[in-house]
Amino acid sequence: MHIKLLATILCASFATAPLVSGANAGIEVWAVSDSVRIDPVRNQPFEDNQNLFPDGIRRGYKKSNMIWDGTARRITLKSARNETVAFQIVIERTGEKLSNVRVAPAELTGPNGARIALENVDLFREWYVHVKNPAKESYTLGPGWYADGLLPCLRWSGNLYPHTYVMPFDIPDPLNNVAAEQKSQALWVDASTAMG
Repeated sequence: MHIKLLATILCASFATAPLVSGANAGIEVWAVSDSVRIDPVRNQPFEDNQNLFPDGIRRGYKKSNMIWDGTARRITLKSARNETVAFQIVIERTGEKLSNVRVAPAELTGPNGARIALENVDLFREWYVHVKNPAKESYTLGPGWYADGLLPCLRWSGNLYPHTYVMPFDIPDPLNNVAAEQKSQALWVDASTAMG
């Protein structure tokens, strides 16, 4: 059976200036794949450890990595039809506190007119838990703040928690109780290439 691959899906709506709204200075926006865990206090991947991951993520990942081209401000993903691909957007404060940060996705576009409609995109805010005493196994990424839950930002309803826990948010965020040292907030994005 022949599966036609979608060529490159360009995520211009996530990677350009209108991504984040609010009167904030001192902000950087970058992206990483779904296999990376960003510590919001150290503002770097746990996988940025050459002792554990000799072939892992390399320095300069905020400018360029497997999916992110910081010069073009472009996220590139590849997928077969009827799959879901994921990536993370990282909102980084480079100065004082960021307040009232909002992230608004739009339709994803790619070459030859390829599109993923907004109804096939899900956005989640990563909720952090503090691991103080990691497992005693030989393989550990160590103590730190790890994303544990994903709070839906789109198509959200219910009474489990107030929507203000999700969007807009501040960095550092007193609701997530990370700490005044919080330097970044990651958002998880799922994009479905389901056939209509």
